[in-house]
Amino acid sequence: MNLPERLFNKATSIAEVSENIDSGILAYLLYLILKLGSKNNLKNKSSKWVSLCSNIINQLNHKGYKVAEHLKILVQEQVLDSKPHFKPETGKKGICKRFAIKEEYLSSKDEIKMYQVWNEHIAKKRNVRKIQRQIEADYKTEHLTKWLKQSFFEMDKESAMDYIKKHYSKKNMPHKFRTRELAVLEFEEKIDQYSREGKDDRLHTYLTSLPRDLKQFITFGGSKLKEADIKSAQPFILTILLENIIRVYSDEINKHRKISFKRFRNKIRTMLIQLINTNKELNKSDIENIANSITIMFVNDSETIDFAEFEHFISLVREKDIYVYVGKKLLKSGAIWREGKKYISNFYDKSTNSTNPDSFETLRDCAKEVTIQTLYSSAENRGSKAVNDFKPLFPSVFNLLDNIKNKNKAILPILMQRIESKSILDYSTKKIAKKHPKMPLITKHDSVITTLEYFDIMKKEFQYHLSDYFGVKVKLGEDFW
Repeated sequence: MNLPERLFNKATSIAEVSENIDSGILAYLLYLILKLGSKNNLKNKSSKWVSLCSNIINQLNHKGYKVAEHLKILVQEQVLDSKPHFKPETGKKGICKRFAIKEEYLSSKDEIKMYQVWNEHIAKKRNVRKIQRQIEADYKTEHLTKWLKQSFFEMDKESAMDYIKKHYSKKNMPHKFRTRELAVLEFEEKIDQYSREGKDDRLHTYLTSLPRDLKQFITFGGSKLKEADIKSAQPFILTILLENIIRVYSDEINKHRKISFKRFRNKIRTMLIQLINTNKELNKSDIENIANSITIMFVNDSETIDFAEFEHFISLVREKDIYVYVGKKLLKSGAIWREGKKYISNFYDKSTNSTNPDSFETLRDCAKEVTIQTLYSSAENRGSKAVNDFKPLFPSVFNLLDNIKNKNKAILPILMQRIESKSILDYSTKKIAKKHPKMPLITKHDSVITTLEYFDIMKKEFQYHLSDYFGVKVKLGEDFW
């Protein structure tokens, strides 16, 4: 596994003088925290903290070795910082605790190196888990996973590292530097690893976690790549959900002149099931809760619902640019401001229960982050001025979202991601693959990627099948790799 030299040496020295402490477990835990911290940085999260939950890490206990004791000694030896235990969000089991690698082990001048650390129990579990996850992903999306072979991809690692050293300082931006350095070092090892499991139903690959500015160094069979993506993807998916709810409500009123709680709830539930793949990760009780929350709002508060606002929101997303619209409004209110050429706003960090500023190159990028955080945040955690100024722009929309998130704030992003996944992984790309079996198809959540040779055909087909699936014209963006 890849670790900074100083961090690895510290783990080894701790294991040598401690009873019931295994160097392989220490190294794996540090690698896990380093890796998960890298994912946080990719999501524009300024926090260095990583949550580890007991129901996961306790699976690594064996032969008298307790993972909790390994984490405890890493804290005692000043390798990790930690925060108190907390209960995870609704739907998750176990008790969680937050950890962060101390800055001195990230900002030091030593490079990340590959170390062979052996713990048979962990190695066996990781290998079995890897195989199980890939078999499941192949079963669901073989038309995509067949292209995820190491022999197909190349990375110009020398140019990538030169780029990282030029644009990211180890001293001033250690997390961003390490995130990208790790991605380059793990290219050969991770490029053919993938899974499709969990609540979001997405296909997760090395490329879905690759920092955006490193994709320029990746080629497929010697050819450059290009992607087509759904414009304003998450707001667009939300408009699909809104439109379907409005349709069910209108049908009820037109046919029965009033809403029956049971009938309306059943129709909403059926509509939701049709939009997603249901499984143990998002079960019938979750769907039932969402349907109940939506029904309660439309039965009890129908007179306060502004349907014209719903239509306005849908029109902004589909016909214009919702992020540009929001950006201009929040810039005027002072929730977004400029410092030099950067656009800045405050964002809520749940690990510290505080708001922290983050900067962006464009007003649109800043407004996009505000929009996504607003859509997904719980009502009690809307601590920033940007989020609070956003809600009055679309009060009925956000009243609906708050009702959906009433019992579990995580359920809305999960629902929207599953709608996206089904439309792209199980419909659009399958149609394209069947018609063009020789066309490389690689997905990155809301985008489809192929070689320059096939791009124009792919984009045309992708737009056609998405529009056919949703019943509305879907606008696509495009970007070179």
